Amino acid sequence: MYLQPLVEELRELWNVGVEAFDASSKHAFQLRAALMWTVHDFPAYADVSGWSTKGKFACPCCASETDSRYLKHGHKFYYMGHRRWLDSDHVFRDEDTSFDGSTDMRVAPVAPVASDILVDTESLVGRCLGKKCQLLYNKRKRDMGIRSELHLRRKGDDKYTIPPACFHMTLSEKDGFLQVLRDVRVPDGYASNISRHVNLKEREISGLKSHDNHILMQQLLPIALRGSLPLHVTRPLIKLASFFRKICSKTLMISEIENDEAEIAVTLCELEMIFPPSFFTVMVHLVMHLATEAKIGGPVQYRWMYPIERYLARLKSYVRNRAALEGFIAEGYIVEECLTFCSRYMEGVETIFNRPTRAIEESTGVVSGVTLDNREFTQAHRYVLFNSENISQVMSMTDADRERTSVTDTIITLSKGPYTVVNRLKHYVINGLKFRSSHVESNSKTQNSGVSVATEGGITYYGVLIDIIELNYSGNIRHVLFKCTWVDDQSRRGYKTDDFGFPMVNFTHSIHGGEELVDEPYVLASQATQVFYVEDKRQKDWYVVVKTKARDVFDAGIGPHYDEDDTYGFSENIPYSITSNDAGRENLRWGQDDVEGMTIDASIIGERDLHEMDNVDDCEFVDDESNDEDDNEVEYNDDE
Repeated sequence: MYLQPLVEELRELWNVGVEAFDASSKHAFQLRAALMWTVHDFPAYADVSGWSTKGKFACPCCASETDSRYLKHGHKFYYMGHRRWLDSDHVFRDEDTSFDGSTDMRVAPVAPVASDILVDTESLVGRCLGKKCQLLYNKRKRDMGIRSELHLRRKGDDKYTIPPACFHMTLSEKDGFLQVLRDVRVPDGYASNISRHVNLKEREISGLKSHDNHILMQQLLPIALRGSLPLHVTRPLIKLASFFRKICSKTLMISEIENDEAEIAVTLCELEMIFPPSFFTVMVHLVMHLATEAKIGGPVQYRWMYPIERYLARLKSYVRNRAALEGFIAEGYIVEECLTFCSRYMEGVETIFNRPTRAIEESTGVVSGVTLDNREFTQAHRYVLFNSENISQVMSMTDADRERTSVTDTIITLSKGPYTVVNRLKHYVINGLKFRSSHVESNSKTQNSGVSVATEGGITYYGVLIDIIELNYSGNIRHVLFKCTWVDDQSRRGYKTDDFGFPMVNFTHSIHGGEELVDEPYVLASQATQVFYVEDKRQKDWYVVVKTKARDVFDAGIGPHYDEDDTYGFSENIPYSITSNDAGRENLRWGQDDVEGMTIDASIIGERDLHEMDNVDDCEFVDDESNDEDDNEVEYNDDE
């Protein structure tokens, strides 16, 4: 109803158009336009498209083939049946007890096309008039007869015990999970201070913003879950987080998206084997279609709701009197447009269009002059020589070529060595990344001292930045170097990869202390990429490595394709090597024998409902075609 005026104007704009004038050709023409897509959240999809996003057919992609059932006691629909998207010979299709007690050989639903929608629309009148066969609504109890480990257990005459499910955390596991999140320190501008939102006393997380939830889901949640849940529960959750991180990447590769389409189906099936049906709301089911939507629409940064919501929040801030909302918004918008127009002609005035970025290139902070001892001076100068492009070119030449080549001024300058007094910097910004020495940020809530360097041999070194110096040579040549403590990643004592593919380092085992003349504690600032380390006190002295990517840096897709383990490839698309593990699936347990269940009084639930309550996984399901009006007509039998 409310969109009817807009629809009429859009039809007129497409069918008739409006007269416009082309300034280049000096001719008038009939301008036509079409609405190609809209940006809104999922509930608003129903208002714009006319397709209900609730109930039996809530998924607009599956349409009439949506696999949904109604939880009688949960009073909600759930959406499962993700085995339809698996390969026809996948092992999950033949399993029954791990899912809903039946095998699934159905094919994946096909998204409706325009002709199908038109046929359904034409038959709508006949259905309303009763000319089509009327659907028979009935109530059917269906005891799935699976996962008996989670059934209620009688304890005495008046009590029952609810066994804990495999995804249930004990108090100590909750404390370890929240401790990781409370102690995490991320780089400047990466996220807000998440530790402020963690309440260890109440064992809860609250007050997170949308961006913080993204960071939590894509980066920190997989790290915190390690060691808090069984492997068969943690693995699909980490795969789901990895999928979201890939979907939210700035650059998407079609080949990777196609792999994600197949992988997410397996992940959702693994989740079906673990979590109760009430977990699978339509929003969880829609994850199945995100990869397909990404192939159509491209990276989500250009089509999700966050910029729109921020813009709407700015418009709402113009309102001073709620009795005239439209007027205040219109006036505020006009004022903003006028200021934008005027700012284009102002030179030397900082505006939102010429404001410098958060990380200003080569920002150094306070600079102090220091004199290095002979050992540190030699180590720094030697590293500059061995990693200078000019020196490398000369060293790669043959003796005959060197005799024919004249020595450049740069090589002569470098051979003389730098000045004895070097500049010590508190922080340094390069390639959009801000680095700080560890002692400067010792009392800070952020972490900018994590450094990684990838070598040509494929080895990646991880370290902590302890000093930033600048060597000055004659001829206005200068080199900024990072002095780091490097982890011994060539041994299992200093570096390892856990069961989920997370790289972990131990700083109690370093390569060297930089005390010998042959040691190499320095690297060029241009060679360093930033990482941050997440401490997991459940594994003493071990830290999980998380790679970061500079803000406002995009992979245009025209350079060489990097492997997933290449630090310079910005391993954003494939963060961790999470693979399916079929070992032990036959002995999969849904309960926890070593954890005491929750005891409840029999008076809380009626005796007739004990056989059909929605207990974790084993609940009574009502058929898709159930009629809510018949609820009062169903009789329950205690002996059933």
